[in-house]
Amino acid sequence: MAPLLLLSLLALLGCAAPASGRIEVMLRTSGWRWVRDQDADFQVQVPLPNGRRQRVVIRQKVFATERGQMREILSKAEQLNKAPESGLLRHLLEASAEIEVWGHWGLIKNPASGEYIIAYIIKIPENSGQSLLRRAVLEAAHVADHWERLTSGLDQY
Repeated sequence: MAPLLLLSLLALLGCAAPASGRIEVMLRTSGWRWVRDQDADFQVQVPLPNGRRQRVVIRQKVFATERGQMREILSKAEQLNKAPESGLLRHLLEASAEIEVWGHWGLIKNPASGEYIIAYIIKIPENSGQSLLRRAVLEAAHVADHWERLTSGLDQY
């Protein structure tokens, strides 16, 4: 049975769809290009109104918090060869003050390459509906793209 049809039947019966199924339904109806990577995360290419585009990752894995099971949605804003200088961290904080903050900035080290990425990260409940998931993807894309425009002006991620 096709995944979309199965999810529709589950919805009619009042059953909750599995998280990855809910994410796929939202992505299929969004018109965005997306793939699943080796970690089963969703890599989404979001077109922005200014002609730019931004890659957003919807993590498959969830983690437990006091508020329940949470899922991370992140968008890479910059890649660094080494840990950032304190001036860059100050700029991150200043950039966060200029935009409506829903998530937070994160510094993530790639153990394989030793490089760091700066990403905007939003955490939403694992069982979030399509509307909240779509809002989080768009917000992560816009905020990370704002960082790119402020720093390099390039459209890399």
